[in-house]
Amino acid sequence: MATLNISMKTRFFWIANILFHNLVAVVTVVLLTIIVQHSKLNSYKTWHYILCTLGYGLFMAEAIVIFSKNSSFTQDLNRRVNGYIHGILMGLAVISTTIGISFKIYQKNTSNSEHFTTNHGITGLVSWLLAMVAVFGGLAALFSKPFENYIKPIYIKFLHNFLGISSFSIGCASLALGLEKHAILFHTSPETRVALTWAISIMTAMALLGALKSFYNQFKTVFAR
Repeated sequence: MATLNISMKTRFFWIANILFHNLVAVVTVVLLTIIVQHSKLNSYKTWHYILCTLGYGLFMAEAIVIFSKNSSFTQDLNRRVNGYIHGILMGLAVISTTIGISFKIYQKNTSNSEHFTTNHGITGLVSWLLAMVAVFGGLAALFSKPFENYIKPIYIKFLHNFLGISSFSIGCASLALGLEKHAILFHTSPETRVALTWAISIMTAMALLGALKSFYNQFKTVFAR
């Protein structure tokens, strides 16, 4: 019976991938449980929390990892199919965060409050804008073949990867800063919020392992030309 020659690096990425999916589940379930148990479900503010948690903590995180070559869920699928799954999840992330931010803007308007004045609000807005541009960059990369005489696909993919990494990193920072908002702050202990902050930070780092590796290889290719 033949044995597979699997490198230690590949094994490391597989183990990290499994741990990542478990961490995503824990962070998402814990945050949503706290929000649902202690907030009014007919409140725009509550749905802002729910939709943005799903957008960054679940959909966008999984979208980035699933497109990685080391994804344990999609490693047997070809690159194009992975790209479609990545696009669908990223689309869900953008839709979810767009509606979530819209609800918060509406709630702020009804209470005559200022918009995007906190670190949480500013990072959330910047992340959303980058995500919107990244989506268009992804579509441009998907249909870049007919235009390769004008712009090389590697440049589009490089920019798309950079925008995706930036959007997700800043979005997760906003998610962590949101732990100090009323829906979480008044119903958790300081130790719980510290643990959640660490969990979100580790989840972010693990999600970006494959993306940063790809970005580094693209960087070398782009600037070697």
